[in-house]
Amino acid sequence: ELQATGATFQARPEVIVQGNEKFRPVGLAIAPDGSLIFSDWVNRSYAVHGEGRLWRLTPTDASDDYRFPMRSKQETRAAAVRRAPSKEAFDEDDPFIRQAAVACYADLIRQARKQPPHAKRGVNESVRERLGIMQAWRWVFPDRMGELIRGSLRDPSDDLRLFALRLVAEDNLQALGKNVQDLLQDPQLSDRVIPAALATLGWLESGTDSRDSTQLHARLAKYLANPKASDILRKMALRRLPADHEAMQLETLRHVFDAHPVLRKEITQVLYNHTSPDAVELLIEIAESNQFTPSTRADAIAGLAQHLPVSRDTLELLSEHKEPMIATEAQRCLTTPGPSDRQPNIPYILARQGNVAAGERTFYRAHAGRCATCHQYHDRGGEIGPDLTLIHLRGDKRWLLETILDPNRDVAPKYANVIIETRDGRTITGLPLAGPGNDGFETLVQSDGTPITLPLTEIDRRHPTTQSVMPTGLGTVLSDDELADLLAFLSAKN
Repeated sequence: ELQATGATFQARPEVIVQGNEKFRPVGLAIAPDGSLIFSDWVNRSYAVHGEGRLWRLTPTDASDDYRFPMRSKQETRAAAVRRAPSKEAFDEDDPFIRQAAVACYADLIRQARKQPPHAKRGVNESVRERLGIMQAWRWVFPDRMGELIRGSLRDPSDDLRLFALRLVAEDNLQALGKNVQDLLQDPQLSDRVIPAALATLGWLESGTDSRDSTQLHARLAKYLANPKASDILRKMALRRLPADHEAMQLETLRHVFDAHPVLRKEITQVLYNHTSPDAVELLIEIAESNQFTPSTRADAIAGLAQHLPVSRDTLELLSEHKEPMIATEAQRCLTTPGPSDRQPNIPYILARQGNVAAGERTFYRAHAGRCATCHQYHDRGGEIGPDLTLIHLRGDKRWLLETILDPNRDVAPKYANVIIETRDGRTITGLPLAGPGNDGFETLVQSDGTPITLPLTEIDRRHPTTQSVMPTGLGTVLSDDELADLLAFLSAKN
């Protein structure tokens, strides 16, 4: 069903026929009478069992009386913009109206037969206008964009820089690699642009969209060791390099920690998962030292939660500290889950003004909620569940709290568990980690983040579920104050 959406239409899907997990329609074809013919292999082992079905789906109402929806006001506006230039249209929220403005401007460029200019920011040009004009030049002169791209890489707007980086990568503009490297030296570069710039350099070097992270890690390691690199590049290196990477030696981390106070939070969070047995000693040293701020010490305390019982004496000592931030974090690390029937005080949680920094510690702490085991936030954490960096854009605090307390209320299919029964009588529940091809094995991730791999020959039955891999009962392992802090962190406009 078509529904008007701005200057275009959106198709709303309607389920016509649906089967169970053995219904696998493939090979669609339209017959001369308009009916839909498709095959059904039942399961993927067709070459073994040779079973399959052929279906014909015939519409019950084959009338031709369907009327296409009338043109909307936005669509009329887009058509007018397409015919006559309007710089104001570049700033419209409707992307199809903006696209019409780009197309019209491209026509004007063709008619004037002008070459792309050196990029210079117009006095009264908005970001969207500059971006739209650049897109129009791209349509007309795709192979003559060098100077315009260089200028856009120097533009203060992230949107212009990101578009320029995309063009450098798409067109494999090796001559602009130096300009991308220069861009990375900008100390004010945002978290949005840095990953794109690094990916662009990787593309120029490899020529493919490879998932091999070796080159990226090598570049990040150089930034971490380079005393002239900006703090924001070091920050990106600390977030993206694995804790066991050779560049993440404790001596290096300690040096950066001492020399760059702005990176102390990042260093401390690296230590949470560092493989060196001395990492816990460094965390204890930071947590106990009066020379660091309460916030830095609290970050270190949060990392000690996963090192119990080694860190218990330190945590018990700091749980009675006169500084509330330090004492509270130590107490949270020592707290055991509440009774299984504990009900969170939802009105209190929603009304309380949570602490963002404390919520971040709750997110990364390997105790109680263990959010970072499965979720990433700004490039740090697991990759099993969805990245939560922009979760604040999806709903309000109440929706977010309901999702945390009842993860099964709204489960995307890719995050739904399956139940596997093995031939030796075991029952295993987890999230399938689908990989390319069929290597004869299936890997599931269990609710605690632990993977388990099974040979397909050992699997007897496989049942889909509507249950999320995210564990239930977080309301019993996190206090109301911790939940309020976690909400504040995830709801913050980062």
